[in-house]
Amino acid sequence: MRKIIIALIASTGVLSGCSDFLGTDPDNRTYIDTPEKVSALLVSAYPSSTFYSVVDARCDGFVDYGTAIAGVNSLFTYQEDAFRWREYSLAGEGAWDGYEPYWSAAYEAVAAANHALEAIDELEKTHGQTTQLEHSRGEALLCRAYAHFCLLSLYSDFFDLDNMASNPGIPYATDPEKTTYAEYSRETVAVTLSKVLQDLEDGMKIVGSASDYNEPKFHFTPQSALAFATRVALFTRDYQNVVYYVNQFFPTPSLFDKPGTSNTITKTPVRFPSESDPCRIFCRSYLTDWNKISTYNDNSDKIGQEFASAGSNANLLLSEPMTAIGRTISANLYTRYTLNEEVFTKLTTENATGADWVYSNCAYGYSGGAKGKVLAKYYEEFYYSDIVEGIGTAYTKLPLFRSDEMLLARAEANTMLGKFDEALDDLNCFIELRIPADDFDIATTSLTQAKILSYYSAQLNGANTFINSDFNKGRFLDGEQGRLQKALILTILDFRRIEFLYEGQRYYDILRWNIPVTHRDNSGQTSTLTPDDDRRILQIPQTAILAGVEANPMNNIPQPW
Repeated sequence: MRKIIIALIASTGVLSGCSDFLGTDPDNRTYIDTPEKVSALLVSAYPSSTFYSVVDARCDGFVDYGTAIAGVNSLFTYQEDAFRWREYSLAGEGAWDGYEPYWSAAYEAVAAANHALEAIDELEKTHGQTTQLEHSRGEALLCRAYAHFCLLSLYSDFFDLDNMASNPGIPYATDPEKTTYAEYSRETVAVTLSKVLQDLEDGMKIVGSASDYNEPKFHFTPQSALAFATRVALFTRDYQNVVYYVNQFFPTPSLFDKPGTSNTITKTPVRFPSESDPCRIFCRSYLTDWNKISTYNDNSDKIGQEFASAGSNANLLLSEPMTAIGRTISANLYTRYTLNEEVFTKLTTENATGADWVYSNCAYGYSGGAKGKVLAKYYEEFYYSDIVEGIGTAYTKLPLFRSDEMLLARAEANTMLGKFDEALDDLNCFIELRIPADDFDIATTSLTQAKILSYYSAQLNGANTFINSDFNKGRFLDGEQGRLQKALILTILDFRRIEFLYEGQRYYDILRWNIPVTHRDNSGQTSTLTPDDDRRILQIPQTAILAGVEANPMNNIPQPW
């Protein structure tokens, strides 16, 4: 058995609503004696930190600019930890972001979910099995599954699917903590995943709908549960279930315009979802509308507010964690490690459609020593604990699940299932709100098999590109079918890279598709994170290791700094 510190529920205010962070009496949570108090408690069953900032600078395209305002590095040390793939974080006590803050926040969320489940069991003895309690049970199970899944996919060798039965997982906490220490086995990835799937399945059956909540975007609903299930299925290559889950949310394209040209392999007419196609109509209302967001390109705060708006149909689940992510992506003197300006420009403009992305109209440059531009997705709200001293806590509204992810997941799943036309249908629905309205034209901007094969020809022909590496051997079909399959995956990965910039998804794609990453620091030293490098897995935080949790091995580091 291994010991792990599982913190009791944090004293930050949560009972008065998702946006009320301060001023709540922590003793209010001692007596969870009504269904309403259970619902209030579940607000704290979502991590109060974010993994986005933990993995952001670990990705490809990030560079070391070598300068930052004096004294600021101590606050953003976790970003240097990420850039240098350090085994242990140098972030100091009180940091909002980093390996240890996220680990602790996730287990605090689990503790809250478990306390809620215990309270539900007790209340059902006196109140009976009410609809409200049943919906709260569903939410608690989904929260417990989500926090554990995030930890599992970051702090264990989760994406080594062939060795799930032997690779160490993470402790799965199912009992409310009455003491500071609780004993849990690390188990294996396979065992931990089975528990995630069980909680996910059970929670999906009984979670409440949006009408059950005053602020539905801050609670799991059937729609956000489907998005969660989609992500789990995609990460485990359960492609049939990816399609199954997404089909319960998105219609399947079925009505097409046919320009009349033919594709290169199946010789069938090129098709594009027509104006009256149900999926295309649905996407216009339920995907992130970047054309609308781009109208605020003179106001970075408004871009962030619009992107993470609870009023957006695309945002299925929102969170408001403590994080400095809005500052560390700023590309200004506060930030030393950020996305290379040339890489950023390419990501926000070039793509397989042949048209510029509208993302470039949402890019924002910062004054005072700017180092390029950023996609200003996040708006920070700062709550002062001492106005005179100027200290307090930064909170930022983040989407945990967006419908955009589900549509791209179905395209990827259909690609790997050999359903190439279906994958292209979803991608063509996806691009409409990402190309400036004046430039969007089916005849010239639609994706076809021939167009993506041509656009990615250099990568498809490159012996040393990741898509052709031994690490991905055996994942694709043979011959021309395999070549088209690879081109579609490259298209989807590029779409995901810009769509989910600063949202942590790129790092998952690096892990899932064995993409090597090379970083160069300001002194000229380089290090490459290869697909077999142990540093790809986040190390268990030192406090947990000292409490008895087995550390991840860090034996294979082919090219250290």
